[in-house]
Amino acid sequence: MNEFDQYIRQGEPSQQERAAYWRTAIGLQAVDGLQTSDYLKATANCQVTNSTIKSVGKAAIGNATNLRQAAKNLVNYLNNKTSYDYYYDTHKGAVKTWSSKVGNCCDMAHLVVACARSQGIPARYVHAYCKFQSGLQCGHVYVELWTGSKWEIADIVSDSNYLGYKTSKTVSVYNRYIELP
Repeated sequence: MNEFDQYIRQGEPSQQERAAYWRTAIGLQAVDGLQTSDYLKATANCQVTNSTIKSVGKAAIGNATNLRQAAKNLVNYLNNKTSYDYYYDTHKGAVKTWSSKVGNCCDMAHLVVACARSQGIPARYVHAYCKFQSGLQCGHVYVELWTGSKWEIADIVSDSNYLGYKTSKTVSVYNRYIELP
């Protein structure tokens, strides 16, 4: 019996086994000499390697067994633990936003991106012109997370938002970024 026949007889791995494989694969990038994706790298305001950010990210994804569930858990957790405040541009970055539990769209995006990347979930920033339920139309920054087969919206500035959905309507996307100043 060859290895493939044995695999077929054993069937699909359990959710727990798949989760272990996923976590191992994330850690093997450096061991195997593979380039880390730009969507997983730290930046000045996205402190992926910070111990607090890593701890928050780990607590947020919990026992997720796949990328989409991990992203969903992360968005729900951060949305429940933080509040939105209106101001322009980046003022805090991920670490200080988590510390204060308050931030604008830029700083909240830094928090989501840092926590996601710290757990091996690819993340990017989206800068768009959006129309809000209040009637306000302006520039807005939110996040897209790679959930295994597609990029999904992750915007924690409203309690009504969840993975794949935000209450504001995107009129036009200016650009998508790996790093936001």
